[in-house]
Amino acid sequence: MVALGALTFFCLPSPVARLQGLAADQLPKWRRGDDDFRTAAKWVRDNTPPDAVVIAPPWRKDAFYFTHRPLVADWHAPRYDAMTEWRQRVEALVGDVSHMDVEDNLAGEMDQTARDHYARLRPAELSAIARRFGGDVLITEGRYDYPALFHRGSYTVYRLDPAQDVRLPGTASVGP
Repeated sequence: MVALGALTFFCLPSPVARLQGLAADQLPKWRRGDDDFRTAAKWVRDNTPPDAVVIAPPWRKDAFYFTHRPLVADWHAPRYDAMTEWRQRVEALVGDVSHMDVEDNLAGEMDQTARDHYARLRPAELSAIARRFGGDVLITEGRYDYPALFHRGSYTVYRLDPAQDVRLPGTASVGP
């Protein structure tokens, strides 16, 4: 019994080694500067009313964290009390990916299909999403004729409702 206990003890992963591995994995992420999406999301947080509803890429786990605003859909935060509506919201933004299986997702096909669909949403689709689920501002890599409030790199923040009260800073563009 003692030998079995010792063997079990030495076979268990070391919590210290696990912590070191976790720190080594996460530290570069913490030191890295904000990407274009995070910069745009922070702009939304700092320059829109607290109740402004944001249409943001639903696969971005950090969208709510950086915008501090209600989102139309968040892929990673399903509403268990309203699964059908959550799915409708996600599918409105990324299209129907239900025909794909786990291997497609692991191969990145689902992610690419979702990204492509989101970046190519037509203005009529965006209007329908905004009417049905809300949507005051849009953070996207797509290009639209809506009023651009902010642009950074590949991401632009658009105002979907021209009557919306959005405080505009002195400069609406940062960086390349």
